[in-house]
Amino acid sequence: LLIYAYPPADEAPFDPAVFSDLGEVRNRHERTDEEIRDAIIAFKPAAVLVSGWGDRGYLGNCRAMRRRSVPVIAGSDTKGTGSLRQRIAALTSWLHVKRAIDDLWVTGARQRVLANRLGYTGERWWEGYYSCDWNAFDREQFVSTDSDPARRHFLFVGRYVEEKGVATLM
Repeated sequence: LLIYAYPPADEAPFDPAVFSDLGEVRNRHERTDEEIRDAIIAFKPAAVLVSGWGDRGYLGNCRAMRRRSVPVIAGSDTKGTGSLRQRIAALTSWLHVKRAIDDLWVTGARQRVLANRLGYTGERWWEGYYSCDWNAFDREQFVSTDSDPARRHFLFVGRYVEEKGVATLM
């Protein structure tokens, strides 16, 4: 894989070396949009997966890949809220999002709402981004019936920041 990523941040302090077995992880800020585009073209990907559509440089590179008939999929964990910003995005998505991205891969039903508003319907959206094997966490298998609270466990994997709703989960 060819991976461009933002450098680790305080709220997401991952070590890029952990992903070294997947391919080279390059710092997005150390390359210009044109350098990234040239590297992607030279890499000749079968598909491109981009994390959202908030980076204009990434969107430009996604448009370049679509012009070369390379499918572009965007992951999206943004839930549909109906905010003014999302309503404007829905009206203008054909200008920026849909010209760059073939399909949206969303995390769940609330994110599907936004995908649908942006015009990703039918087979143009997929569910299960950030997903797990739901059968492995079947309620009967996963939930302890043990009355001892010290024996109950729950694993949260994510950034420990307010917008992720960890306080609500707890």
